[in-house]
Amino acid sequence: MDGKYAVLVVDDDTALLKMANELLSEQYTVSLAKSGKEAVSLLEKGVVPDIILLDIVMPSMNGYETFERLRNIPEARDIPVVFLTGLSKAEAELRGLQSGAVDYITKPFVKEILLTRLATHLENGRELRLLHRMQPAKKAAEPLTPWERKIAVLAKQWLTVPEIAGRLFLSENTVKSAMKLIYRKLDIHSRHELSGIDL
Repeated sequence: MDGKYAVLVVDDDTALLKMANELLSEQYTVSLAKSGKEAVSLLEKGVVPDIILLDIVMPSMNGYETFERLRNIPEARDIPVVFLTGLSKAEAELRGLQSGAVDYITKPFVKEILLTRLATHLENGRELRLLHRMQPAKKAAEPLTPWERKIAVLAKQWLTVPEIAGRLFLSENTVKSAMKLIYRKLDIHSRHELSGIDL
């Protein structure tokens, strides 16, 4: 290892991948993926970057779907993801940030701004992973009922509300209400925090 941070760039635009590689390879170890499927496959094979730059508009599996699939890989849960995309609408940015991405950068991007943001998120990501390694798994603040625990376990695996409802033969509203109660009992605010809790 050369001690450099590792960056994975995921985009179906080969010209952008080439440009990103040229821009980043002097400072970082760069891996490239031409699709969401290829990115997921790389991580499943043990390639664990320090940060992922992810396009949203891609064929077959878009950036949001790719992000969700990556979060199902235990080694990838703490990797910061930056959406790097041509979508400039506020709704797209909001959806990206609400899904758990650390940043949203629109193309065409300013080289210096991209590099500065990248450096910041890499440092923050490293500190977060160190903290997670040092802290034992958090215990539930208030005991969950057996049904709440089942829902929490499925939510921890990044199943959607409709998927959880179908799996447990519950209505979606019941699952949503249960999730609110689970968050309150565990003293958390998002699914990402479930990964650090011993259920």
